[in-house]
Amino acid sequence: MLFRTVAVGALAALALNLGTQAQAPDLANMDFVLKSVPDGPVAKVNGANIDASEFTSFYRAELGIVAARTGNKSIAPRVRLETGLYCLRLLVEREILLQEAKRRNIALSEDEVQLAWAKEVERAARQLPRKDGGAPPSEAEVLETAGVSREAALAEVRKDLLIAKVREALIEERGIEVSDADVEAFYEKNKDALQQPERCHLKRISIHFPQGDPADQPDARADARARIEKALQRIRAGESFEAVAKSVSEGPARDNGGDLGMIPVTSLPPVYADALADLKPGELSGIIEGATGFHIVQLVEYAAGEQASLEETAPRIREMLRARKAALAVGDFTRPIYADKDAVQIFLELERTLSTHPDREELLPLLSAPSDEAARGS
Repeated sequence: MLFRTVAVGALAALALNLGTQAQAPDLANMDFVLKSVPDGPVAKVNGANIDASEFTSFYRAELGIVAARTGNKSIAPRVRLETGLYCLRLLVEREILLQEAKRRNIALSEDEVQLAWAKEVERAARQLPRKDGGAPPSEAEVLETAGVSREAALAEVRKDLLIAKVREALIEERGIEVSDADVEAFYEKNKDALQQPERCHLKRISIHFPQGDPADQPDARADARARIEKALQRIRAGESFEAVAKSVSEGPARDNGGDLGMIPVTSLPPVYADALADLKPGELSGIIEGATGFHIVQLVEYAAGEQASLEETAPRIREMLRARKAALAVGDFTRPIYADKDAVQIFLELERTLSTHPDREELLPLLSAPSDEAARGS
């Protein structure tokens, strides 16, 4: 996803919230990272502001991903701090790369922008429920739901395309390549870790409900529950899972009849893993209540773990090694600029906020790590 490079665009936030089924983290007591956000920008890069709202949206989205991955909305202070520093660094890096694109006079064609925009709208539309099982949401409806204008969204698309071009230029200039010998060496060293995990082929129907205290929206939850119960009744009455999914599901795989494909068992949220434990291929779960809604899953196939061959893993290894080398190249380019206090000023007041935190002895040293020294906000 273009926006996912640094997920700060409005459509990106929509896709993250609906597409990843992210569990809303517990922010009831206003976590210390958010307390550190100033009224003005969180940073400046050569005079260009990085808005507080941009950082806050990105940070909340990343916490949501962490919560979904762990199945626990209570996130440890250390993870919150590391996430905040990660978000800050990527936003600064993003601005540095955008300024480099301008310095290099990198241009975009309108066709490139429109093609990327069409893909982004299509992706976001798949995350939204259809009205009465009809046509997918229009571009206007996607924009309205995301709360962003078309012009603002297109501006984000252009930024992400420019960043991608700068990254590719840096990779090319540094002659980054991954040889067959590199791939084979990695495979031999990590053969045991590259074993194919236990996997399951799933289909899923999802009906979302609003986030927050259930007591604050009993009618909305009751409506979502009634809709998922009706979907389950239709399947049990003989209607195909695929047909019901296409007509009512609000999940990202709705257009594929709810088909999620093969998924590593270890990547499943705990509520799914528990529901699937006793299912045989072809069987249907009951109603599962997750963090963002109610779900029904069908187990299509189960595959035990097995040793993966070099031929099977080579494309993935090559891509991963190239991504690692590319990240190092981008880091080598942006690090001196990030460390230059005349070029980059950080206003996120983490040191002040952490000075009264009960875990300050553990957390404060993290601000002094070389890669994040600029994030001290002092």
